[in-house]
Parts: sequence; structure tokens; C-alpha cells
Amino acid sequence: MAVLRSDHRRARAAGVLALACIASFVTACGSSGSAPAGASPQVSGGAKALPQVIDCSFDKAAVRPQNLILACADLGAEVDKITWKSWAADKAEGDGTERLNTCTPNCAAGHYATKPVHVVLSDPIQPANLYTKATATDASGKSLSVPLYKG
Repeated sequence: MAVLRSDHRRARAAGVLALACIASFVTACGSSGSAPAGASPQVSGGAKALPQVIDCSFDKAAVRPQNLILACADLGAEVDKITWKSWAADKAEGDGTERLNTCTPNCAAGHYATKPVHVVLSDPIQPANLYTKATATDASGKSLSVPLYKG
């Protein structure tokens, strides 16, 4: 009989522990204050969350990331060290350094060229609240536009 009580107590303690874990998980997931690192979750006035960006399907959504991968298939184009000038409901703008594979003589053996670019994120979709297009423009006006999120 003592063995049955001990087993019953262990099962009950495990059940209470499981419920506590589930409750804390649900609370954390439902928290409106949680946001990705570096994120600023609310527009001034607190009315609506700012759009986020996902640069590749294996990355997490973020607000004002320092780097964006623009060519997910081969990582042949990215913008690093981005300084964001604005981040609003319709678009975000910043400046960074583009790192682009020259693909000369071919993409596998290509070298990377770097240059300063202006980055614009645009075309946010709802209800995901994600920017879906990135455009990087260099000083000569040459642009690279890529889709970001296909939902």
C-alpha cells in the first residue's frame, strides 16, 4: 500500500509540473510584450505592431536586422551592417554594404564584390505583417530587387 501511495504522489507531482509548464508556455506565447531581439514591437501611439522581415525561410522574423540575405538559394547576395533610417508600416529604409557574388568565371568559383547600398523593404502583407520585397540600390542607381516572403 505504501508503494501505491508513493506512485500516486509521483504521478500527481508530474501532472502538476506538466500543467505548470503548459501554463507558462501559453502565457509566454500569448504575451503581447514578447518581440524578437532588437525589435520595437509598437508604432508610436501603440496602435499597431511594426512589420517584420524574414530574409530566408530558415530565419526568424525581425525588426531592423543588421544583415539581410537576398539570395537564399546560394547566399550569393546579402546586405551587411545595415543602419536603418526608418521603419514604418509601409516601408523601411536603411544603408548597408552589399556583398554580391560576381559569378565569374562561374558562381561556384566567383568572388564577392562589396559596395555601399541603400536598402528599401516594402510591400507588407497582412495578416502576417511582413515586408515581402527588398531593393538594394547602389550609388550609380543600379538596383537589385528580390521577393522576401511568399507566405
